[in-house]
Amino acid sequence: MRKASLLLLLLSLALTGCFGSAPGEPRYSAMPSSSPTAAATKQAPIRLGFTVLGSFEFTDMIKIKLEAEAALRENIELFSYEGNVDAEQQIADVKDMIAKKVDVIILNPLNAAKSNEAVQLAIGAGIPVVGINTIPDTDRLTTYVGSNDIQAGEIQMQYIAETLGGEGNIVIFKGLVEQSSQIQRARGILNVLDRYPNIRVLEEETANWSRTEAYELMKKWHAKHGSKIGAVVSHNDGMALGALDYMEEAGLRIPIIGVDAIPDALQAVKDGKMAATVFQDATGQAKMALNLAINIAQNGHVAKSYFIPYRLVTQENVDYFINIR
Repeated sequence: MRKASLLLLLLSLALTGCFGSAPGEPRYSAMPSSSPTAAATKQAPIRLGFTVLGSFEFTDMIKIKLEAEAALRENIELFSYEGNVDAEQQIADVKDMIAKKVDVIILNPLNAAKSNEAVQLAIGAGIPVVGINTIPDTDRLTTYVGSNDIQAGEIQMQYIAETLGGEGNIVIFKGLVEQSSQIQRARGILNVLDRYPNIRVLEEETANWSRTEAYELMKKWHAKHGSKIGAVVSHNDGMALGALDYMEEAGLRIPIIGVDAIPDALQAVKDGKMAATVFQDATGQAKMALNLAINIAQNGHVAKSYFIPYRLVTQENVDYFINIR
């Protein structure tokens, strides 16, 4: 009952609501704690470490929102890192947090398998780990907050399947290979495709979450398949927008769907250029992860995982999501 009450409280809080350096220099940005109250001066600040896998629009949103929220809290000291899409760098950052004796680490893992090492290092040093947004392949996280990426893949593929009337040809842009978001969104897409034998996947390849790479890939695929391509399914909005950039340049329009509901994608949906996107709540994830980390540091009890649902965004409801972004 206590865990259920905590979950309701955390969900309520969540839903309202740097890069490189010279060798030997610290790669983190330290967020000083807020001006302490008289009571807070009697105790040491809670020291939190936080790392995101790299600089992409959605992870940037999480990073900015979590740092801003931490700055508003009393007696919190946050050390924030950016992993530069490098699993070894992220492990090095976790080692630096351990050396700084942080109380809790908030980890946005780059690689489902490789990030296990970072978790094991932290747990071995007696530091709890809160996973956020992507999932390492381990059960040793203290807790996890994010969204169900299988659900995201199912939502976007179901929408395209219905848009195509259950038959046609599609291309699929995949995210970073071996990252949990890529693995699970791909699984969700396949779950739906199994029910639609008349939808054929002409091409499926990674564009590494990159708008630029997706543009080039769409150009190559269009040269090969031409008008046979009936729709684009993309694991994120950045790649969806890259496909849109090329199709607009070529004077063509087909249904395109992404995931995350980043501002540019929401505008493209509003303008009728993208068919839809799938909303992922960066603010909710950031606030909840911070709340969980603070609660753990204060010896509170938490559940093993917290999931914030994805939601389909179309022209009919896009204004709502633009307003809450």
